[in-house]
Amino acid sequence: AIRTLRAMGTPMLIHQPNYSLFNRSIENGLDPVLLEEGVGCIAFAPLHNGLLTDKYFRGIPADSRAAKDPRYLTPDKITAEKVDRARRLNEIAARRGQSLAQMALQWVLRTDTVTSALIGASKPQQILENARAMDAPALTEEELLALTAAASEREAAAGAMDAIRGLGDETVTRAEAAVYFNRLFGLAPTTEEIAYFPDVAQKRR
Repeated sequence: AIRTLRAMGTPMLIHQPNYSLFNRSIENGLDPVLLEEGVGCIAFAPLHNGLLTDKYFRGIPADSRAAKDPRYLTPDKITAEKVDRARRLNEIAARRGQSLAQMALQWVLRTDTVTSALIGASKPQQILENARAMDAPALTEEELLALTAAASEREAAAGAMDAIRGLGDETVTRAEAAVYFNRLFGLAPTTEEIAYFPDVAQKRR
């Protein structure tokens, strides 16, 4: 599509894929194509329709979109398992002095691929809060790994989080921790995986 549009004299300037901590499908091969072709990327639903906020930690608020206008998020999609994953992520955000929404946006904007993000705010205060997403220090490699684990399915994430904690006190080697991450990633190796486990990541290319 990029080359066809360029040949027609109407080059593609920006692509709008769904991308968030809960949906990393663009890492399957789209992001390097966008970089190579010089096409911008504006992340759609970076907060996963509100699930990457604390909005649904105590049920479905009456004034939420899920309750009033479920075109993008229906109540049945707000499962206990997803809320549990969001709570784990929120713990990391709190340690960084951020809201979950701010950290989720900072994560989306961490690479050169993503040039902007559609926050989909429904209230003025949400815009003000989200605009402060980049005020915090950059996410470290350890935090990126922890976020990947926390955002993943419960059983695999439990082992991966243990592996990350083990790395901190040297009771678990990086090779051992990589075993957990091979279970977690059905994707091409992520930048944080390559940084921490280059041998394993290389084999999976």
